[in-house]
Amino acid sequence: MLGAAALDLCLVARGALDGYVDLFDHGVWDYAASLLICRESGCAIGEADGRELIHINPDERCSPIVASTAGLLDALMSLRV
Repeated sequence: MLGAAALDLCLVARGALDGYVDLFDHGVWDYAASLLICRESGCAIGEADGRELIHINPDERCSPIVASTAGLLDALMSLRV
């Protein structure tokens, strides 16, 4: 972790990291823009508990999981606690 979820997610989009898992919940403002960057770069995106990542409720927190491939995303999702 570099201290900001957005930075780590963008590293996956860039190809500098293969995946991102952070089981601490974040507000949508912490990751929304970087999820768009990941989606545009072709990354596979999920949420640790299967929740919708983009929402308008400021009290809702989510845990994005992003991977360079769908297979890696499946593997990362299966490892979560």
